[in-house]
Formats: sequence, structure tokens, C-alpha cells
Amino acid sequence: MTIPTPTTGDSSTLAASTAFVATAITNAISGLDVKPDVAYAATVALPANTYANGTAGVGATLTGNVNGPLIIDSVTILVGQVGQRILVAGESAPSHNGWYTITQQGVVAVSPYILTRATESDQAAEIGAGYLTGVVAPNTVVAGSTNNGKLFISVAADPFTVGTTSLTFSQVGSTYAAGTGLTLSGSTFSITTETETLASFTLQNTDGLATGISPLVLMIPKARTITGWSIQLDQGTCTIDVYKQAYATGTLPTTSIVGSGTKPAVASGTANTGGVGDWTGSLAVTANDQVTINLTAVAGGATIVTLQLLGTR
Repeated sequence: MTIPTPTTGDSSTLAASTAFVATAITNAISGLDVKPDVAYAATVALPANTYANGTAGVGATLTGNVNGPLIIDSVTILVGQVGQRILVAGESAPSHNGWYTITQQGVVAVSPYILTRATESDQAAEIGAGYLTGVVAPNTVVAGSTNNGKLFISVAADPFTVGTTSLTFSQVGSTYAAGTGLTLSGSTFSITTETETLASFTLQNTDGLATGISPLVLMIPKARTITGWSIQLDQGTCTIDVYKQAYATGTLPTTSIVGSGTKPAVASGTANTGGVGDWTGSLAVTANDQVTINLTAVAGGATIVTLQLLGTR
């Protein structure tokens, strides 16, 4: 089927011809300024250095303040890497950022590292906003731990003066932030495991908890993993047993107990938290499961006990 070729700027919902799409892509690409790839990118400040602006940027250098090798993106630069291109994007003085080549790798107690502005990026007409730079380490060297494979675009004011005008870089694409309940390492998200209170209760008996206290049944409203509990007495001590089974007909569970645990309380007014070890593992519950709480061996005149079941998603 042959369809008409739309005009540039046509935002209708009509089908687009291959000619229109090809032209649009070509125009978009031709509008980008691209610098040659670099082997490494430093998005944090390099080891302390001194900047010299050369002749209006031509021959400008960053020279280490002490004798020693350059470390960039967790990689120590070796002698065989002299001449490789790097992107400097995290200096405390943003006017010192830019595209550089390694002219001296630096040796401990012998010489400092020296970087020189790349010849295609050392004059005002060659530096500015909108330049794309890819970070691709050659397969013969160790790649940077954070920035290898990323793409950066330059941000700068116009007119630009080398060594004076601020030059910064932003990553293009694949920029993430961890939301609630998540952690982010590089580009990998992980679910944060947070302990929460699944259920809680307070019992009080002015005659003492040793008399008239029956086992308590609690319903867990959501699927969770019980990992322990926190118990607190007003005085004295007691022992707590927890079962993943409802208490019924006046008899504690004796069969089909999926999990159970025992934790003695401690001194008056002190929270005593039980962890995974009290269960010899952990206790998974589904939504609306019931657990039975039983207090035994109450001593020391305890009259109030507060208990919380703790767990994770």
C-alpha cells in the first residue's frame, strides 16, 4: 500500500510513510553534536590537581598535586593507557571540566598525573552545550565501575570562554531514583525489607497475670513473615509461646504446628525483642491467618504485658 508523505510538523494521527520517518530520523541525528567516545568518565572530583589554561584553552592541563597515578571511576590508570580520552565532569571548579587525554599516568614518589585538553575540544568554538559523549572502555583495559556504557550531554552558557565558563555534564537516559521500599545500586533495584508491627495487644489483670489469663488469638490481616516479637512487662517475668494455629475449645495446639517459639521476658519495664533465632527460622503467614499467643510462667507480680508481633513483607 502506498500512502501520502506527510509534511514536516504534521501532528495528525494519519499513518506515516517510510520516507517521512527516515527524513525525521535523519534530521534529528543531524541536529546532534557528538564528541568521540572516551574510555572513562569522572563524575566526581579527580585527585587534587592544579589547572593551567594554556593559550585560551589550547594545551590546557590538569596536573596532580602529588606524585602518584590517576584514579578515575575506581580504575588506576596504567602506563599503557597514555593517550586515551577521558571525560572530566566532576571538578569543584566546573570551568575545569571537559574532554581530556592522558598525557602522563603518574607514578608514586616519581611523577604526578597530567591530563591535557583534547585537541578537538580545547577552543571556545569546540566547547559548549549539547555535545554528546559516550563512555566506552577498550576491551584491553579495566572498565570504570560506574560510568562505563553511559552517555553524557554537555551543559554550558553561550558565549563560552575556556577555563572561565562553567561546563557540566548530565547523563542521558537510564537515570533512576529509588522510591519508597526500594534501594538502587547502579541500575539494579532491590526491595527494601522493613520490619513492621503485624499485630499488638496489651493485657492487664490487677490480680496478676498468673491468674485468669487465657491464650489470645490474633488474626494477621496480610501475608507476611513473622520474624520475632517485642514483649514488655510492668514488672516481673513471664514466658511467651507463639503458634501458627488458632486456639480452640480450650486446648493449645499440639498437632500440625507449622511454627512456634518461646521467649522469656526480662526485667520490669524493659522491652525484650525476639528475632529469627527464636523461631529457628521465620514463620510465614497468609492473609487472615491466625496465631495463638500464650503466656506462661508468670512471676514477680506482673500485672500488665504489652506484646507486638514483628515481621516483614
